[in-house]
Amino acid sequence: MKKILALILALTMVFALAACGETEPTTEPTTEPTQPATDFVPQEAEWENGKITVVGAEAIKDSDDKDGIRIYYDYENTTDETVTASENLDIVVMQDEYEAEEVYTWEDAPEYGNDSLRLRPGAAIRCCAEYSMKATGGEVVVNFFDYWSEEGIGSVTFDPAALPGRPAKELEIKPVADPVWTSDLSDEGIVDEDDGYYVVIDSAETLKDDDGNDAVRIYFQFTNGGTDATSLWFGTTVAVYQDGVELEEASVFDDPAEGVGFYDDVASGETSVVSNEYILRSDSPVEVEVLDTWGEGGIGCVFS
Repeated sequence: MKKILALILALTMVFALAACGETEPTTEPTTEPTQPATDFVPQEAEWENGKITVVGAEAIKDSDDKDGIRIYYDYENTTDETVTASENLDIVVMQDEYEAEEVYTWEDAPEYGNDSLRLRPGAAIRCCAEYSMKATGGEVVVNFFDYWSEEGIGSVTFDPAALPGRPAKELEIKPVADPVWTSDLSDEGIVDEDDGYYVVIDSAETLKDDDGNDAVRIYFQFTNGGTDATSLWFGTTVAVYQDGVELEEASVFDDPAEGVGFYDDVASGETSVVSNEYILRSDSPVEVEVLDTWGEGGIGCVFS
């Protein structure tokens, strides 16, 4: 059963159920800059494929030095499958009856790209979305839709002259000390039956990446049973998690002592040691999963 929880914030913020076609009275846009709104209340909506909480918005300059808006929202995976925010959520931004374009900035927020990280059931991640905006224009209406059904989830209305700003608090990811998502999987086996890719999740070691972040290097043994040379990256889907949230790849200058890189081809019929690095988020166990390119089947294990 779809549930919509809507809280209405007077003056500049309105969260309304888009599917019901409800509208709220609008106010004349303010053309003079004002201080960020300090009474912003996060706005929530839940539907069968997830839960979103809009937690803030701030003015930005895009890569062409034009005005834009960055919207911050938390996405929680309420399904029983591993998903990303981007595959379940569609965002359409309107201002002055025109659809805003998605934009990019030279200095991206730390949340940029989080909507593409895989989430285990029950896990959540903070995301951001950036769109064009007229700083002296009318209200900016951010509409959320279910990606698959195109059903409206909700909308939030911002006054471009009184944006609430970046959220004051970071999203706290709940620690998972004993992940169970790969507990029934073997740590080695054929990942792709058609091409006969055989993978062993071998070992792991901690290190520092080029920016000084704590990182982990995962070692695999990859046997290419196909007819063409291919890499572990191209032939399979490798995902590494902490606390139910996928880890980002790390940039490490020092090469491993043996084997080839994650993106390097392994010849047909050959077996090579392959490794890749990921930025650690916490002290929680590291979960590794290798699936086929369709995200099915596969192997997995946990490193403490």
